[in-house]
Amino acid sequence: MRRGVVIPVFLLVCLLMAVPEALAQRRRGKQKPLPPPVAAPKLICRLATGPGMGKIPQYVAAFYRPGKLVYTGRRFTPITGTYEYVLPDILIKNLLLDAKATKLMALPTPSAGPPDIPTDTLYLWLEGKERTFIFNVITGPEILVTYAKKLRGDVAAIVEEQEPSLPPASAKSGTQK
Repeated sequence: MRRGVVIPVFLLVCLLMAVPEALAQRRRGKQKPLPPPVAAPKLICRLATGPGMGKIPQYVAAFYRPGKLVYTGRRFTPITGTYEYVLPDILIKNLLLDAKATKLMALPTPSAGPPDIPTDTLYLWLEGKERTFIFNVITGPEILVTYAKKLRGDVAAIVEEQEPSLPPASAKSGTQK
């Protein structure tokens, strides 16, 4: 036999493996096109409640558009761990309208206050701007404290009224983004 005429076995195997994939791609071409990808949720607000004297609930609540709450209960909360909830569209709309109406983005940065009084951290993303407020829930600016109280009330109502969905994949491994 001549060396140039013999087809190496590995080339034959490669060719045989490629044929089924080529046929599958041909069949996929005849199927309906896939729908466009869904936009990733957009974080608009996150409230992290801090520890204090006594059994003050500690949690992180992240509000996403369109209509998702990611809740991480830490201590003294109805549930601990990370869970997702569905938010009504009107709640997100009101959350944004309240932030605009009270001009939270223009508020000067408050001082955190004494260490023995509960401190909250509010992250707010509005109209392309980002602000972080670390404030004392008792002596902080009234506008900020009122907004945080409303958020806390919304979170408590949602956690109490709704059955949570399964935790997101990142929560199962103990990490949070």
